[in-house]
Amino acid sequence: MIAAEKPAFTMASTPFLADLVKTAPKHEGELDSLRIFVSAGAPIPTAVVEQASNTLQAKIVSAWGMTENGAVTMTCPEDPAERASQSDGKVLPWMEIKVTDFKGNAAPVGEEGNLLVRGASLFVGYLKRPELYGVDQEGWFSTGDLARMDKDGYIRITGRTKTW
Repeated sequence: MIAAEKPAFTMASTPFLADLVKTAPKHEGELDSLRIFVSAGAPIPTAVVEQASNTLQAKIVSAWGMTENGAVTMTCPEDPAERASQSDGKVLPWMEIKVTDFKGNAAPVGEEGNLLVRGASLFVGYLKRPELYGVDQEGWFSTGDLARMDKDGYIRITGRTKTW
């Protein structure tokens, strides 16, 4: 499909990237149109990013989001390759994120805490389930994810607080 349609961009979950990297040597030259592969849904193993650098012309970009917001964070194509396997990116325009401790205070840089999101793409609630709409008075939505933020504003999802 890539050889026939010659896309420059695609977005898929991490297992699809791993599969593409595995099959790429069998299709030398047929995947060269692909310039950016955005991977989300699970952390990208360092080995997959390294193999992609050797077998694809595409830059691997890591992203994080959820149905309630769409994409919220993303690494940049200009970032070093290892950023894609070490983080889930920086906040995108028109969105805000913060990591808080379990009392609601800002978590120190590098410390794990609750990930909150607000911004232009935030949903307006769940159909017929208003009790699940976890947005506070300042518009922050509790994602149910645990994360840490580095000094440059890149986040890494580290776990979950919600299991629903």
